[in-house]
Amino acid sequence: MDSIIEKFYDPTFWFQGLFFPFVVYLIAKLFKLLPTFLRGVSRKFRKNELAKLKTLRRNPYAIQFHIAKERSYFLLFIMTGFFYLVLTITTGIATLLTTNTLAFFVTTSPLYCIELIWLIQSSLVQKLIISANKIRPKYAY
Repeated sequence: MDSIIEKFYDPTFWFQGLFFPFVVYLIAKLFKLLPTFLRGVSRKFRKNELAKLKTLRRNPYAIQFHIAKERSYFLLFIMTGFFYLVLTITTGIATLLTTNTLAFFVTTSPLYCIELIWLIQSSLVQKLIISANKIRPKYAY
């Protein structure tokens, strides 16, 4: 009986008995709500993207502007890639990969960010061209 009373006064008993089941309950709730949340975010992103495409597809100058913007991001990505190639040859950045991988990825993160921006813009341009091709000319006979 004394051991039971001692456990009631011990804070680790209460922590183990109440905290961990509560954490398990929260994780289970999170995994139930996560697909619904991600589906909502995906639908909102898709809706905003379609609205943007709908406003831009009728303006040929806007389409040309986005094509030029995508090409400039591509050139920026290529130039950054060459910069890091030269940096790898002239300095010891290649040894950074073997010694500290995290520092290497942080050092080369601008390259990855520029590539991501270029890929997003390229996807937008492709969808914009497909959307613009669906429109009939106004004065076609």
